[in-house]
Amino acid sequence: MIVERLNNGIRYGYNESVLHQNIQEHGFLPYAYAPFQRKLISLQDNALGTIIYIRDLKIANDRLRSALAYQFADFSI
Repeated sequence: MIVERLNNGIRYGYNESVLHQNIQEHGFLPYAYAPFQRKLISLQDNALGTIIYIRDLKIANDRLRSALAYQFADFSI
């Protein structure tokens, strides 16, 4: 699951921290993706930005290792 957590919810009367807690209570943990390293990086609870919530890190890492690289210009991601 991918969520943008930018503290914009306050404008609409919603606390994004509550959503963050609810997601974690269902077994998901927050990560960011480092595309050039093809690696997931654990995030702290107060992290903002695009957050990838993952329940099974082993399965996610296995998919990253087995996926074909994407070629963009001179980069292999």
